[in-house]
Amino acid sequence: MAKRDFLRELVPVTLFRDGGEYRDDAVVIVNGKTWIIRRGEPVMVPRFVALALRDAERQRQAARALMGRCEGSLR
Repeated sequence: MAKRDFLRELVPVTLFRDGGEYRDDAVVIVNGKTWIIRRGEPVMVPRFVALALRDAERQRQAARALMGRCEGSLR
């Protein structure tokens, strides 16, 4: 299987949903193409969209950790 085919393969994704920050649909834009993904429901998306979502979550976690360290140093 070619890398391009692998990245285009549909994979299941279920995004976390709560009543607060994670209640709205997620918008994913990759190379100018947009996907709107409903939270709390399993959906099939191309693997490269799932990878973009994973990378975005990793960045959010890294940013939270950095902000926590910065807040701690201000006290």
